[in-house]
Amino acid sequence: QVSPLAGMFDGSLDEVAIYDRVLSATEVAAHYAARTQIDPTTISAQVVDESGNGRVGVLVGGPTLNVSGALADGDTAITLDGSNDKITVASTALNLTAGPLSVVAWAKLGTGSADAGIAGTDYTNGFQINWDGGTTVYFYIGAGANNANSALSSAGWHLFVGTWDGTTAAGGIKLYIDGALVDTGTA
Repeated sequence: QVSPLAGMFDGSLDEVAIYDRVLSATEVAAHYAARTQIDPTTISAQVVDESGNGRVGVLVGGPTLNVSGALADGDTAITLDGSNDKITVASTALNLTAGPLSVVAWAKLGTGSADAGIAGTDYTNGFQINWDGGTTVYFYIGAGANNANSALSSAGWHLFVGTWDGTTAAGGIKLYIDGALVDTGTA
């Protein structure tokens, strides 16, 4: 979770990754089908960036560490309380709002908090996967109507992937849930 997001996420996160390119539908489906680690991290006082790009996350607010993760490989996740827990990464370390990108996160939704940012940057000017606190998940580029969204049909762990091709073309924003394309939008 990159700060500042729209609201505080209540739930668990595992295997968050942000790419500077659009993942193909085949790559998204492969991540879900294999349920393998996307970007391994070590959870302690920091969330370590294993990509080699130095995008270290800092834990804020006392999240619960080393809870059962989404993957069946002994991997662990982090639980955020929806009040003050988050992971921050300097937004200057990302600098991806001018071109294609993909945001990937395994998340287990909690009890709900309105406009909760799951993963991304600034809600108004950046990008983020967002949960409305009810049954709908969004992938925003900027704010307002610049999104793709879908209702969830079940509880538990889900793989959320948002992609943007960097243009204002119709269908340039895509939201995948559990490996399947569920909606497209225009930036």
